[in-house]
Amino acid sequence: MAGRHGGGHARALGCGTAAPSPGCDVSVRYLALVPRAAPPAQVFTQMVAAFELAAVDPRVVGVNPVQPEDWYVARRDYDLHMRMFAFLRQLHPTVNLSLHAGELAFGQVPPEDLGWHVRRAVEVAGARRIGHGVDVVHDTRLDELLAEMTRRRIAVEINLSSNDFILGVRGPHHPLRTYLRAGVPVVLSTDDEGCRGAI
Repeated sequence: MAGRHGGGHARALGCGTAAPSPGCDVSVRYLALVPRAAPPAQVFTQMVAAFELAAVDPRVVGVNPVQPEDWYVARRDYDLHMRMFAFLRQLHPTVNLSLHAGELAFGQVPPEDLGWHVRRAVEVAGARRIGHGVDVVHDTRLDELLAEMTRRRIAVEINLSSNDFILGVRGPHHPLRTYLRAGVPVVLSTDDEGCRGAI
């Protein structure tokens, strides 16, 4: 849906009719996605395109890396990707970063790959929002990181059903309460479109 009244969503909701759904008043915006499991030059090229798009199109409100974080290339190049984001942020300081970081759990990756992805996204890349952030509980300086996220109002998107299904992290083992206790802004969200079945 572009803006408020475009596309199949608008038709399904009855936007522009005599009896529109309240959903017609919801504005939809986009994140430019950067697949991160490709060779570094290709990832960087896609980052540049995403930043350029976000800089000129007000419907695009930020840039976000995608593809599973536990894949080998995504893990191997994670620090490099964060430095790439930091470099491009200097060129485009108004472009927001919503970084998919910390969608990892114990047993899924080697122990040395846990507990630092969220920190690098915040401190190196300059993320304004974190997607998932599940492995944050393994950060060796957790209180310091959470305090920084609270102070800078860096929100974390919590995808409870996704984290349960993909990572097996649920209930008291999920960091949701940890973020809330620290005062980190939390957004309950989903990985899937909410009205897919209505179209």
